[in-house]
Amino acid sequence: MKTSIALALWLAAGGYAWADETVSPEAAPAKSAVPPSAPVTPAAGAAPSGWATGVGVNPAAQKAGSPAQGNGHVNAAPAQQPSGNDPLPPPPSELFQKAQDSVSPLTPQEIRQLRGQVGEVDKAMAAPQVAIVPRISAQTVNLSPGASLPLVRTAVNYPTSLTFIDSTGAPWKLGAAPISGNPDITPYYVPNSPVMVLYAAKPFASGNVTVYLEGLAVPIMLNVSSGESDTKAQTWTVDSRLDLRVPRRGPGA
Repeated sequence: MKTSIALALWLAAGGYAWADETVSPEAAPAKSAVPPSAPVTPAAGAAPSGWATGVGVNPAAQKAGSPAQGNGHVNAAPAQQPSGNDPLPPPPSELFQKAQDSVSPLTPQEIRQLRGQVGEVDKAMAAPQVAIVPRISAQTVNLSPGASLPLVRTAVNYPTSLTFIDSTGAPWKLGAAPISGNPDITPYYVPNSPVMVLYAAKPFASGNVTVYLEGLAVPIMLNVSSGESDTKAQTWTVDSRLDLRVPRRGPGA
């Protein structure tokens, strides 16, 4: 009986000693001389490893011209202002300047100005020196000696058409081609008809034109003028159509 009690006490004492020497996982931190470092938990809002964030960064603390990092993007540096020591730009190509001068030596404004001047010159050249007033008139030819010649008024670009009739009003045909004494006044006629045309090539030209009528013994002399140079009048009346009456009975009466 005593032996059993002594054995029980010995086992109990040995168990307590074994428990003191064995370190449990829960009691290890308290008995360790240097406590193990606790795992680092990332703070709320902190960026992952290798990434930068702009949260909490004071803009005034950043240096001027240094790129600010935020959201993984790098902001561009501000443009550098030009200074007086910057190098000059390269001069333009001499060959390009020569080609440009050969293709267009004048500016568009100069070209428009020259074209306007050419237009004004053309208007001045085409404008008549006097205003032309065309008329349809009739005259009676006087075949008596000493009588005045019939005056035919014409102008440049305004030919005169003449028709010959006898005393009864019947047409009197031309018997031959009319002849002009001035090369600047050209007569045209239609054969076997009483019609002829006088054309003036220059202004202020004058001269006589001889007309031969069929069956008439004497020629008819006409005084033709394309303008009067000794007058300041600004108008000139032109005989666009002139009927010349011969005081005789013609072959067609």
